[in-house]
Amino acid sequence: MNLLERYPDNRILVFPQTIYYCDKEKCEKDLKILATHKDIYICARDGRSYEVIEPFLKQRALLVPDMAFCIPQDEIKNIASKVEKSDKELFLLRRDGELSSGNKNDIYSHNRVELDWPTFYHKIFDGTFVFKSIAKLAHWNMPFMKSLLNLYCIKYFHKNLLDIGITFLSPYSTIYTTRLHGCILGILLGKNIRLIDNSYGKNSTFYNTWLKDFDNVDLLT
Repeated sequence: MNLLERYPDNRILVFPQTIYYCDKEKCEKDLKILATHKDIYICARDGRSYEVIEPFLKQRALLVPDMAFCIPQDEIKNIASKVEKSDKELFLLRRDGELSSGNKNDIYSHNRVELDWPTFYHKIFDGTFVFKSIAKLAHWNMPFMKSLLNLYCIKYFHKNLLDIGITFLSPYSTIYTTRLHGCILGILLGKNIRLIDNSYGKNSTFYNTWLKDFDNVDLLT
């Protein structure tokens, strides 16, 4: 909300997000505050999220797919071509509160590799440690660190994260995933995707909005 006060005359564009609140009253309160900005546009990445924000923002509410679909295909294919293939299936199992306990029944009945997204293992050499360190210093209102953080992200961190993700998914022809971005990157890699819903329906609503006509993507219920 500080951005609204700091930049009242600037256009603000919020990239595609899933909108989910446990507390309906808090959701309405936040959206009413956001709607007071005269030039804010919020993108919802699924139909249910759009229905939440549209009554408050009207024409400033947009339904837009996740920005991960904009990753250049040439870059994806170049990295994927260097990765050795595996005859196993990947089960991409998130470890946080979004994991739905009801999805665990069939996890261990197949010969799969079971892993979470690689950067969540917090390896010092994947770039996340350096990013978080610089970001913490930048948060202390150190202008030089803010400039350094932007440079680090543009020149190294963003590309490195993409390389890690593509290298992680590329060996497997079939991916069972509880992570939406694992699903999207897997689609861009041409994989067979078995999408598993999260605890509050984020994956299923995205699937029903954009993916239900994809031949290589199934929603597991």
